[in-house]
Amino acid sequence: MSADLSSHLDQVKGLLFDFDGPVCGVFHTYKASVVADDERTFLAGKGIELPEPLASAPNPLKILAWIGDDSPLAAEADNYLCGLETLAVDGAAPTKGAADALVAAHQHVKTAIVSNNAGAAVEKYLSSRGLVGCVDAVVGRPHAWPSKMKPHPYSLELAADFLGVSLADCALVGDSVSDIEACKRAGVFPIGYAKTPQRGVELAEAGAAIVVDEMSELADYYGGRR
Repeated sequence: MSADLSSHLDQVKGLLFDFDGPVCGVFHTYKASVVADDERTFLAGKGIELPEPLASAPNPLKILAWIGDDSPLAAEADNYLCGLETLAVDGAAPTKGAADALVAAHQHVKTAIVSNNAGAAVEKYLSSRGLVGCVDAVVGRPHAWPSKMKPHPYSLELAADFLGVSLADCALVGDSVSDIEACKRAGVFPIGYAKTPQRGVELAEAGAAIVVDEMSELADYYGGRR
């Protein structure tokens, strides 16, 4: 545990976690590229042809974002992707130290999952791992409102409201540049989680105040807190 991380966490009243990455690898078994292919097949059946590079993009959330809020298919496409994500979490790979971090943090501060994945998928995963009681709120992507996904600050603002904690008293642990950008827009303390050195550089350049490479660092801090 770095002194910097400890000094900042001492002031935090609400700890927010991104889901895919910091908590688990959602698409460990049902790969994101396959999910995106299935999403494209669904849209093709609706007469929707995606432009390049989305015609081969491996990220299903980018496809949903392209569909947009105003499309007549917005709700149906979101529902379809939600179904794929709830299947994907059956084969999700837990991130080392994440469960311990959730359990330990919840003993001292309010906690929430704030994700661009569907809330139903997050809740299913937490239930399957016995972690429901360690999370005070789950904020998935706004249904049929993809423009409000991170890096938009909407989900962070909603989580803070649910927790009854000011944004200035919250920190978010995220593994993507969009997480860090959402923190900056919302006024939330940004903590990067980096599985690789390159990702650590990207998160730091995006504005992460601190970067950790193990979720166990958070578990160790809260586990040793009195």
